[in-house]
Amino acid sequence: VLVTLIIVGNILTIWIFFKQRRQKRSYSLLISLAVADLLVGIFAVPFYIKAVVSQGYTWFVISIGADVFTGTTSIYTLAVISLERMFAVGWPLRHRTVNYRVYVCTISIPWIIAAIFTTLVVLQIFNIIGREYFFYYHVLIPGIPLIAICVANFVIWKKQKSPFRDQNHIKREVKLAKTLALLTGISLFTWLPFQILNILFILKVTENFHPFPLTLFIIKFLQFSNSFVNVIIYPFRIPEFKHTLFQILNFCVIPFRRTNTETYPSARIGSVVSLLTSKKKVPSKMDFNSWNIFWGICFGVLVTLIIVGNILTIWIFFKQRRQKRSYSLLISLAVADLLVGIFAVPFYIKAVVSQGYTWYGYTWYVISIGADVFTGTTSIYTLAVISLERMFAVSWPVRHRTLNCRVYVCAISIPWIIAAIFTTSVVLPMLNIIGRENSLYHIVLISGIPLIAICVANFVIWKKQKMPFHNQNHIKREVKLAKTLALITGTSLFTWLPFQILNILFALKVTQNFHLIELTTFIIKFLQFSNSFVNVIIYPFRIPEFKRTLFQILKF
Repeated sequence: VLVTLIIVGNILTIWIFFKQRRQKRSYSLLISLAVADLLVGIFAVPFYIKAVVSQGYTWFVISIGADVFTGTTSIYTLAVISLERMFAVGWPLRHRTVNYRVYVCTISIPWIIAAIFTTLVVLQIFNIIGREYFFYYHVLIPGIPLIAICVANFVIWKKQKSPFRDQNHIKREVKLAKTLALLTGISLFTWLPFQILNILFILKVTENFHPFPLTLFIIKFLQFSNSFVNVIIYPFRIPEFKHTLFQILNFCVIPFRRTNTETYPSARIGSVVSLLTSKKKVPSKMDFNSWNIFWGICFGVLVTLIIVGNILTIWIFFKQRRQKRSYSLLISLAVADLLVGIFAVPFYIKAVVSQGYTWYGYTWYVISIGADVFTGTTSIYTLAVISLERMFAVSWPVRHRTLNCRVYVCAISIPWIIAAIFTTSVVLPMLNIIGRENSLYHIVLISGIPLIAICVANFVIWKKQKMPFHNQNHIKREVKLAKTLALITGTSLFTWLPFQILNILFALKVTQNFHLIELTTFIIKFLQFSNSFVNVIIYPFRIPEFKRTLFQILKF
């Protein structure tokens, strides 16, 4: 999750600062800092994870190299930023005449120092050069930027109290200086514990006691989180950043104006979205009853987990040799869940962000409903087919073995066909192509059939597993897999049912008698979408082949 946040956050940061027109030179230093932080997410954290998992010396050296290089670049860039702010506040006229060559040099210096220091550290690890001055390197290299940062911020603090002629310009410079001072302070807070531990290690203080692995993991997590804190601070302290960020979240170009009077026609399926998209404005305050950066991060992280988890699941089940036919149904379920992460959740986010617009917002609303209904229906019907297949495997094991691939192809296809038909029947009334009659019966019927099938199948399995069987080993395997899939089905229903119940209440117009809090709808939608990730958590604990293959992939 941290890797994803670092990468996505810093890519956004680089993009936003590139789009700025004012204070471009100062922002070029922040772009350099964001690039260093981006490299932490791409290289330093994954290499550290690989070094911990593999316990290999080669990966240890690579991890140290990436860690030292990105960390040194980051702290020296912060020092350069502090000095640049000191120069801007202390000598504003000279600062305006500084050309781009100076900024190119100031951006390059941290990267050059980091490359030299990393080379020295790696050469010392390989015993190519001596370790006589190893301690001084680790004190001097971090010490220089720390002193520079302290001096620069002290000068800024003193200078801002004195009167200036160009008050507006200086106010902007001081405000940016305060923002970067805050940024530097938080970065040092996350970075210093690891540096202190490094110095204690070099002084051999740690030989007298063994640090808990938990302590080491927390310190490393704190160090790596340094590469994400900037992204959190920028929107609150830099108005241009906040403004551009909201433009990006709105896909940068919105072709229609907001309207205060138009609301979307209610829909009978996926109507929870309409409860949200009928709002008139996207608030920027941290109000959990409205869409904000908190919900954006939550749903964004969920999208990443769904996509990565289900791609891994599909790959792992494709590699299995035993029970391939049963696993083909799980692959179909994983594909449906993958589509939730690729289409349903992003379209839902876009529908909420585009709220308050004319037919532009309504178009996204319809697309969101279509993706939601299609993936959700496919998922629940695939779970029903899986339950029926397990019932058949446990109750009639001999017949189950003789089933050919055509039966499984049909079993996989049926949920997708039903989902396509049902989605069409939902979308067409929303576009006023056909009428909306009997929509409640459609919801109850389409949702009820798989629920009844799942309940009946699991009841039959529960009854059958108590009876004696001739081929005990084979039946035990089938029953174990049936229990696993029953657990998955139960968990999926737990996350899926609240949304369906709310849909039925909406179709019955029960929600017209009370105001539904938006926080409730966000939680219900989050719970519904998390249905597409829970399987990935259960599989390693219940299917040994899955767990073994997963560890092989992680070691790769």
